Amino acid sequence: MRVAIGDPEVEGNNIAQVADKSYRDLIHHLNREDDPLDMEPLTVLVQMCRDPTIREVDGAIQIGKVYKSGTVEFFGVMWQSAFGQPTFLGKRYEKHNKPRVRYFDPDTCQIIESEIPKSLVNVEDFNGTDDYGFLLSCYTEEGYFLKQVITEKERGRLVSIFRDYSYGIFIKAAESNVQLEPPVPPDRERAFYDGAGSENSGELEPFETIDHDAE
Repeated sequence: MRVAIGDPEVEGNNIAQVADKSYRDLIHHLNREDDPLDMEPLTVLVQMCRDPTIREVDGAIQIGKVYKSGTVEFFGVMWQSAFGQPTFLGKRYEKHNKPRVRYFDPDTCQIIESEIPKSLVNVEDFNGTDDYGFLLSCYTEEGYFLKQVITEKERGRLVSIFRDYSYGIFIKAAESNVQLEPPVPPDRERAFYDGAGSENSGELEPFETIDHDAE
C-alpha cells in the first residue's frame, strides 16, 4: 500500500499531492505500473528534497528500516550525492568521524558497500590469523567473491578486519620510508668535511714571507 502524507491546510505546496504525482510520473517513465513497490517512494522523496521550489521538504533525508523480527536499523545518506558529505539522522559529519552505519547513495537509492571488498584477491595474507576461517565463510570458494547473504554481525566484523589490515599496511609503508641515516651533504661540503678529517688537518701550512728591503 502506498501512502503520501502531507498537510493540505498549510499555505504553499500540497506535499501529498506533489509526492503522489511525482510517484505516478516516475513509475510511468520506468514502465513499472504493474510491478511491486520498490524504492520508488524514496526516489521521489530525494527529488523533492533537492527541489528548491518545494520549501516544505528540505535537507538530507533520514532512512530507517523495521525488519520482521522487530529490529530497527537507521541508515546514513551521502548528501546530496554519493560524492557528497555523510549525514546521519539529518546531521552532517566529516568522513573521518561519520557514524559506523551503512550509507545510501541518493542517486541510485542503493546501499554503498565501499568498506567491504566484493572480492578477496589477497586471502592468503590472512592465512594463519584468527580471522582466516571467518573470511573463507563469507566469500565463495571459487574466486573468493562476497556472498550475497551475510548478517549484520558478519558485516561489522568484516569492516573491522579490513580496517585493521589497511592500517597495518599503512604503518609498514610509513616505517619503510623513514630515513634513519643523516642526509649526505652536497659534493662541496663533502669534500670540505673529508679534508677536515684527514691526518694533517690539525697542521697549518706556513705562510710565505717576502722581504721587500732586500729587493
